[in-house]
Amino acid sequence: MSDAVAAADAVDPTADEVGGIDEEIKEERANAYVEHFVHIVQSTKALFPTLLTADEHAAIDTYLSLPAAAQLVYSRLFQRKGPWFRTTSLSAIADQLHPDPESSVPPLQTALRALETASFIRRCPKDSYVDALDAMKSACTIPEIQAVMVATGASKSKSAARYKTKIHPRTRDAFYRMHRLMYMTLSLPVQPTLKRATWGDWQRAVCRYEPTAWPGLLVTFGKVAAFPKVTLAAPSRPLFPTLQALVAYECASVLRHATRLIVDGVHLDHLLPSSARGLTADWLDVRPPTLLAFAGAASPSISSFSSSQPTKADFCDNVHSVDNMDTFVGELRACLASSLHLTREDDNQRRVFLEPYDATYALARSMDLVVGVYEKLGEYDKALVLLQELLATSVLGHKR
Repeated sequence: MSDAVAAADAVDPTADEVGGIDEEIKEERANAYVEHFVHIVQSTKALFPTLLTADEHAAIDTYLSLPAAAQLVYSRLFQRKGPWFRTTSLSAIADQLHPDPESSVPPLQTALRALETASFIRRCPKDSYVDALDAMKSACTIPEIQAVMVATGASKSKSAARYKTKIHPRTRDAFYRMHRLMYMTLSLPVQPTLKRATWGDWQRAVCRYEPTAWPGLLVTFGKVAAFPKVTLAAPSRPLFPTLQALVAYECASVLRHATRLIVDGVHLDHLLPSSARGLTADWLDVRPPTLLAFAGAASPSISSFSSSQPTKADFCDNVHSVDNMDTFVGELRACLASSLHLTREDDNQRRVFLEPYDATYALARSMDLVVGVYEKLGEYDKALVLLQELLATSVLGHKR
């Protein structure tokens, strides 16, 4: 439940709390976040229109049409862990907003209403707290009730200030993919996990949004500034020829990141239950993938999954059903088999230094990490099967 507690901005220094900062510096800092966000979404729409869905085009247009105050608030919320936040935690942002002399409503509330109307944020209704808390009182222990109340911002107080608001996850996921597309980051932000973590810790960590210090935002001596805008030319040969290739790469990156978290943080004793030890016929069976980006192997139609934006949000919606490492590896194997089926012949001639941007390559690297984990667990039969499947792909032939 601690994941839902709002965190400080990734590149937002705490100098605001010290006091004595010039108003011009505050204004420049606020504009840096907005200018960076606007530059990213405008450049993405201009350079990669075919890699965006209709919903993503609409999200860009909606953001650009928002009032300046709403743009500032969302650009700062985008940098937070989220997705839940309290309006009382936005006091530093509220100080940077200019009040409307013709309106008695505080500018922060006006900005939040504009974001809510645009479906960028969603307020949690108060009556849902009452029903949920009444049910928990008869079914949960006191520590569990306290944890839920802390996560949702509920309390016995009648004040509405403690109730939290949620950033719309799929809209945020779309903007997050636009940022990664513009910067072409090969790996997700580092998420340090507790050593000897449990499988439940992994399930929570893999879906956590970590604040990202994007290269376009420069932090020096407590000041935030945006780099000068750079005019980019449309590539003659795009790295991702279709939206399907981009979405598959993004989903493969999420799986690779999840695999890295297993290798680095989860204790070996929590990976497999005793009943799952040994090679079984059920484990050898490769089932169809559940991730929408790889589920269309039979009919690789972009329209079959593009409207739902199946990236990190799609994986997080199903992560609760991944109860152990065998289940995760089964999904990984299914996605790799589907990706190999969807790979075109000309993609096999891709240059080596562009391989990291291919979904099949990312899935194969994840499989390579999994082989090492099974070797540590003493599951050599499973490791051998995975290694044979990995070498049969010819993706990592020059590495092993």
